[in-house]
Amino acid sequence: MSTIQHSAVTGADIHSVLAFTAVSTAARDALSVVAGDIGKVARVTADNSFYILTSISPSVWTPLASSASLLANPTITGGLTMTGSILPDTNVAYDLGSPTKQWHSLYVGPGSLYVNNQKVLQDNSGTIVFSADVNQNISIQTQGTGDVQIVPSGGIIALKGAVQIQAGFTLGTSDGSQLALANQLAVDSIISHTTNADLVLNGNGTGIVHVNDGLTVTGNLIVNGTTANLNVTNLVVQDNVIDIAASQISGTPTQNAGLRVLRGDSLAVQFRWNESSTHWEYTNDGATYLPLAAAYTLPTSSSTVLGGIKVGSGLAIDGSGVLSTVEGAEVASFNTRTGAVTLTSSDVTTALAFTPYNATNPTGYQTAAQVATAVTAGAYTLPTASTTVAGGVKVDGTTVTITAGVISAAAAGTSLATVVSTANTWTAGQRGAVVALSNAATVTPDFATSNNFSLSTTQNFTLAFPANVVAGQSGIIAITQDATGSRVITFASGYVAPGASKPVLTTTGNAVDYISYYVETSGRIFVSITSDVR
Repeated sequence: MSTIQHSAVTGADIHSVLAFTAVSTAARDALSVVAGDIGKVARVTADNSFYILTSISPSVWTPLASSASLLANPTITGGLTMTGSILPDTNVAYDLGSPTKQWHSLYVGPGSLYVNNQKVLQDNSGTIVFSADVNQNISIQTQGTGDVQIVPSGGIIALKGAVQIQAGFTLGTSDGSQLALANQLAVDSIISHTTNADLVLNGNGTGIVHVNDGLTVTGNLIVNGTTANLNVTNLVVQDNVIDIAASQISGTPTQNAGLRVLRGDSLAVQFRWNESSTHWEYTNDGATYLPLAAAYTLPTSSSTVLGGIKVGSGLAIDGSGVLSTVEGAEVASFNTRTGAVTLTSSDVTTALAFTPYNATNPTGYQTAAQVATAVTAGAYTLPTASTTVAGGVKVDGTTVTITAGVISAAAAGTSLATVVSTANTWTAGQRGAVVALSNAATVTPDFATSNNFSLSTTQNFTLAFPANVVAGQSGIIAITQDATGSRVITFASGYVAPGASKPVLTTTGNAVDYISYYVETSGRIFVSITSDVR
């Protein structure tokens, strides 16, 4: 093995290696050399021999060594500085280092690292870039239980393309905690990872789960909680039967059940099944419940029961309040609510005798002679009330009279039309009802229903030209924004305002504005606004 010592070949003179090439020794001797070429090497390609120039005039070329000893595994002691490229004389034949003779560190400047003629590593403006051939994959693999870790010191890991996880593998955290995503997750479908496992959506802390668009539930919908609110304009149920108190599927029922209507500041009303009384009932004031029966049964009159009926010979009332003939009188019909009785018998003076209780008739019935003048075949006439007659109607006999059971107003009375068409001084407060307008994209008031209106809006809307417009009418439309606010009003044709600048609503959440209006003509309404009333 040939050895080139560091003392013989310095970094400054290493450029002398292979300074000349000649095809033969004759061509070598013919080389044009100068004093500065002494110490340089020439290669003769005919026999691959090497010579060093030791003298000129004439040129003296001293053999160095055979090509085999010079090129086969030379040992260089010390550093080696190159002013050119290191190129093997054969493609894909030699190694840089070996499994037992490894380089300690490899320093590469701004150039690139090529593998199989493909640039795989480069420095691009401060960014180290791994690359591959067109349509070639880059795979980072470990052995055994080794992990692949990408650990930025302070930046982020930016994936600038689609990310695909191999089937059978999952995306999770190192400690099994929740996987946090900084932005919204946009997917077309979410399913449970584990077969037959429930899919759970939870809000964090006191947060709740919002569905901002339409929701279609293909399977069953089970809501577990204290209150389920359906804040919708129209609720459509396709089922013909709605089950209430479905938890009472066995055992003896004890709880009432029904429907309740909340009416704001007014009392709630309710329609329910009373379990203890086993009948349907309703309330109009939230306190008093009235039974809902198929018909009202008039009680039998007695010395202690007022307003019922007392029957004589030929008629009878059973324990259920049913009136029937006994010996010959024929009852065509009987209204158990009003007490009207229609008879077909001509002998009504002996067939029927009844009247409300009074001082001269404490038993609740009359003699046949009294009935003959008070009752006619076909219907019962309610008597006129007096200090001695109870249960009838009491009138003043001047402006209102009862004749043959018919109530009428005397002609001498002043009509309502006369009252309202003349000047009047009212000694008590007068007011019109405030009519609530329905929340919709187009709102159309009916001016025949009131002067004053209210509207709670949850959307942008158009105030259409009202129905039943009459010149001279005026009033207020109170408009309340929802908690979101930013609702905008658009006026239809026919509304006018100062300077043609129609009112603009306050867009703050829950803000209240008053739209004042005055009907100038049937086709023209003046409007103005009192903003942000609070």
